Amino acid sequence: MFSHPAGKVGILFFSSLLIVFTLSCGTVANVSVEETATAWYNLGNAYTELGRNEEAVEAFVRARELDPSLFSAGYNLARVYIYLENYGDSVDELQGLLEVDPENRIAKETLAWVYHLQGDDERALGVYLELISKSQFSRNSLYNVAAIYDAQGKKEKAVQYYETLVDNFPEETTVYRNLAILSNEALDYEKALLWSAKYTESAEDEYQSWELNGDILKNLSRYDDALDSFLKAEELADKNSEKGRVIFKQARIYLTIIDDSEKGLELLEKAVENEWKDSDAAEALLSDKEIPWYEDAAEILKTVISQTETTEVSEAADEEE
Repeated sequence: MFSHPAGKVGILFFSSLLIVFTLSCGTVANVSVEETATAWYNLGNAYTELGRNEEAVEAFVRARELDPSLFSAGYNLARVYIYLENYGDSVDELQGLLEVDPENRIAKETLAWVYHLQGDDERALGVYLELISKSQFSRNSLYNVAAIYDAQGKKEKAVQYYETLVDNFPEETTVYRNLAILSNEALDYEKALLWSAKYTESAEDEYQSWELNGDILKNLSRYDDALDSFLKAEELADKNSEKGRVIFKQARIYLTIIDDSEKGLELLEKAVENEWKDSDAAEALLSDKEIPWYEDAAEILKTVISQTETTEVSEAADEEE
């Protein structure tokens, strides 16, 4: 996953729900082997919903022993193995299912996902690309291929698959965000702004959309518009740390670009009050000794750096304990 606060969403498995069906009523004496298998299968689903994954495994295994043709028991068993991080057994189950039904899309997508979880993205790509070659409407595969290429630094390929995805599924708002960030990273700010506009239009109540829009507008030297976007992000942000970050971005513009150092210092103090603790950003601004009112700004920035270092030391000590 990506750590940028308004950043790209990493690989997401748009997983289908567990395959569910129920046992019809009947007398105990008349219950067939298949119906008994279905009862174990539904019990496995119930255990899974409750988070009792070890018991779910036992139930799904029992269901499959009674009825080897119960494909959904094997699939849900593979899914529970993922929850247990038992990826090897999950791969074995899925490969077994694909021997019976080689063209099962859900099983293939899940297998590719498990390969990714195992750290084998090349193998995952192979499965996803095979699915895409058979259908451009393979939503999960398009997204995950783009995300893998993005993580590998193959930005042009990532853009290609993200664009194919939004052409076919325009409701995928996270893809607009990823395309805006990729274009911004490529210094194509005008294109980034176009994608960002689609993102804010479809996610106008999310502070991240306005923060990203502000970042791009700043890169385009449209500082007043950037400040408006950051202000909107500040209004929508729920957590103090989120508010603090976008307030700092406003402060930086006032301190380093717009001739209003008094406003900049006011916002810098407000950012700290809202739990802004980005020591890297503080050190970067601290290095700019040409800003007006440098001494006043430096005092605030040094406090942030000191507090961040203290927090990191304390967290490291807690981890050792």
